[in-house]
Formats: sequence, structure tokens, C-alpha cells
Amino acid sequence: AISGKSKNGEAARVSKKKLVLFAFLYAFLALTFFALIFATSFPLGNVLIANGGENLYFGLFMILSFTAVFILSVFETKSELFECKDNDLLFSMPIKPRDIMFSRIFAVLFYNYLIELVIMIPVIISYAVLGGEPIGIVGGIYVLMTLPAIATALSVGVGYLVHIISAKVSRFRNVIVIILSMGFLALYMFGYTALMENLEGIISDIDANFEKIAETYSAVGAIGGIALMHPTALAIYTVLGAVIIIAAIEVISKNYIKAITNTAKTVVVAYKEKKLSKKNSFRALCGKEFARFLSSPIYIMNGGLGLIFEIVLAFVIAFGGASILEFGSASMIDDPAVIESITALLSPIVIAGLVFCQAMTMISSSALSLEGNNLWILKSMPVKSETVLLSKCAPHAILGVCASVISGIAVSFGLQFKFFEAILCVLLLSASSLAFALLGVIINTLVPKFEFTNEAEVIKQSMATFLDMLANMILAALLFVAAIILTPIMKVSLFMLLATCAFLIFDFLMYYIIVGPISKKYDAL
Repeated sequence: AISGKSKNGEAARVSKKKLVLFAFLYAFLALTFFALIFATSFPLGNVLIANGGENLYFGLFMILSFTAVFILSVFETKSELFECKDNDLLFSMPIKPRDIMFSRIFAVLFYNYLIELVIMIPVIISYAVLGGEPIGIVGGIYVLMTLPAIATALSVGVGYLVHIISAKVSRFRNVIVIILSMGFLALYMFGYTALMENLEGIISDIDANFEKIAETYSAVGAIGGIALMHPTALAIYTVLGAVIIIAAIEVISKNYIKAITNTAKTVVVAYKEKKLSKKNSFRALCGKEFARFLSSPIYIMNGGLGLIFEIVLAFVIAFGGASILEFGSASMIDDPAVIESITALLSPIVIAGLVFCQAMTMISSSALSLEGNNLWILKSMPVKSETVLLSKCAPHAILGVCASVISGIAVSFGLQFKFFEAILCVLLLSASSLAFALLGVIINTLVPKFEFTNEAEVIKQSMATFLDMLANMILAALLFVAAIILTPIMKVSLFMLLATCAFLIFDFLMYYIIVGPISKKYDAL
């Protein structure tokens, strides 16, 4: 395994210890999601399979896996197929454009199969353990082998359309791509919410009238019939899937070169004489980082998605606080004393949930790597190393603090916090967001990735992003555990004060690590 180059130009090999560590981390992540899906599929299968609902069982998880694969890869294909930096080099070689296209698609298809394996293998195992028929196991494996290919073909087609639209528009191009991205995300969240509501309805009414459930969710059952090898459903699925795959390959391969070279018309700008504004180095570098972040839709969607979730969750709590605190009995909410006691128990857990959303924000973990082969320009400037590294935190920290203020005020309104508690809530969220920003830069400096063909490799697939996500989740989990343990024995305000102090100490520690050993590490790059 090779990682970058040493100072003398020779390839630097990764040690066996690092390979073992990385393998362990990826295995741990895969097993965690594997266990999560198994914990969902087994009890659901125990209810459905025992009542003859094998088709509903497979149908629900087929819909879940298809949407997960499609949503996660639709904009990945756009970046992988049409925005790679080595396209000019590859097209100058005696290589068929179709071969280049297939190599790009297979890279996306590989990750889609990993997602499908994590979802469908626990589903098949649960079905087998609960006494499922062998034909269902065979059909489940058939779905596992074919569904990612169909979802990838659809994502390639949609990615092609998005690229054509964005290439035709010179102004507001990134805004259009971001709106489309948010639209797909909203569609996924709507579908996921509807799926969970349907699951609750199925489980609650299954003993009373299963025949009515089977009739109500007949479309889901028809989809599940594919895994049970029902002839009609299997034939329609196979033929339709083949048509989608062949059509996507034919359309994209015939228009691949045209799509890559198709750019928007150049806008002629009339330059006017203006006074040159003077900025200090830190402000100038911060402006550069913000410009890079706002100019890349994939950077915004993958790096800043957690902040969007945080604000949405906060406003859901703000406008539905009473219903969130309700435990199924409307009479409980009529008693102010009960509301106060429930709020005291749940408030720290709700705040920990917002911090968990912040942990999904990974803007700073790829900021340094995105310099790529332009790093020498940055290093040649007469700017201190710590100034450069701290500027890499700027978009993450500033946007995170702004989201924390908005979320903190909204949550304080929904949970009926007093003024001092609201201030502590805002401070806690701001301190935690700053901690994640500083930690991301540290991890990125330790494991940078300067050689890449497109931004998606750095933003979504780099080791720095993975390690930062893991470290953020551990910090959020520690806060969540502390909330569960300490909530019964102390007031909400005291818990938030202690948590805020802990994050502030962590922030100061991360700051001195950046200006100290991490700056020396940056100088050695």
C-alpha cells in the first residue's frame, strides 16, 4: 500500500500497523451498521414471517436499501463521471471513452454493493433464522446481487441530467445543484418517515387484521414478491432492471465526451476601477476558505449536512415541544408539574441529539486536503502555519456557531428554558461545534490526501473524513451517556454548565495542539 510521496520523491509505504488499524476501524463501522440493521430486521421479521407476511418483510427492506443506495450515489456519480481532474489526460490516450466511463461507474458500483451488503445480509440472515423458506434466501441473494446495479444505473442517469443542467447555466449553477440535492434529500426523508409510520401501523395492527394490512400495503408486498421468486414480479423486475441498465449505458456512453466538454457560455465581465481593500492574512485566508466551500455543492451537502439537520431538529422541537415530551397519554401534558419533570429528564438528551447532528458536520476534515497540488502556493506565502490551519477551521466554526445560536434559541423556546438555561444551551452547542471544527483540522493535517481525481474522494472517501467522523461520534456519544447518567441526579442548568466547561477545555487543548505540534507537522508536509 502506498500513501503519497516522501521528500525525495519516492513512494512512501504505509506500515502494517496502520493497515491493521484502518482495517479494524472499517470493520468496526461495518459491524456497527450490520448490528443496527439486524436489530431492526429480526423483531420485524419475527412478527411478519410468523403471520405469513414474508413479502411485506422483504418489500420494506428492498425499498429501504434501494433508496439508501440511490440517494447516496446520485451526486457521487455526477462528480465521479464528469468532474474528475484527469479526464483530459485519459481522453488524450488511446482509450475508448466507454472504457473510461465504465471504470468510473464501477468505482461507484463498488461502494453501492458495500451499502447493499450491510443492509441485505442481516435481512437474509434474520429470515433464515426465523424459519424462512430456501427460495426466499435464494431470492434475497438475487436481489442483493442486482439491486445495486439498477440503483446505480438510475443514479448515473440522474447525475447526467444534473450535470447537463448545471453546465448550461452560468449563473447560480451551484445554487441549482444544491436545490436539487436538497430536493432529493427531502424526498428521501419524506419516504423514510412514511416507511417508519407504515412499520408502526403494520406492527400495531398485525394481530387484529393481517389480511387488511396485506391489502393496504399490497404494493410493498408486490415488491417483496421479487425476493420470494414470484414469477410475475420477478419477470417484471428483471426486464425493467435490464432496460434501465442498458438505456443508461447507451445514453451516457454516446454523449459522454459531449457531456464532459459541454460548459456554460462565458460571461463577459466589464471591469470597473475600484479601490483595493486591504485585509490581514487571516481574513484573506478565511475568505478563500469560504469561497471554496460555497463553490462546491458536494462539499456543502456532504460537509455541512449535519448543520442543516441540527437546525431542522431544533425547529421541530420548538414548534412541537409538547408533543415530543408526550409519552402516549394526553392527560400527562395537562399537568404543569409533570411537564416540568419530563422536560428536566429529556432536555439534556435532546441537546445531546443536537450535538450528535453537529458530529455529522465534517467541513474542516477535508479543508487542507482540498489544496491538492496547489499546497506549495499556500506554503510559499509569508504566513504563519498556525494562521493557515486556523483559517481552515473558519467555515466550519463560524457556520457551526451560527447554527448553534439559532438551534439553541429554538430549543430553549420549545423546552421552555429560563433565560440562564437558554444562554447555557447556546454556549454548549457553540463550544461543541468549535471542538469539532478544530479536531477536523488536526486529523486532516495528520492524514492528508493531496492526490485525488475529484473532490468526492477527499470529502467523502478520505481517511481523514472517516477518522473525523469516528472521533466526532465518540465525543457525541460520551455527551449522550453523560446526559443519561447525570440527568436524574442534577439540574439541567448544572449539566449544561459542566458540559460547556468540558468542551471549552477541549477547545483550548485543541487550539494549543494546532499552534504547537500540528503546525510543525504542517511545515513538514
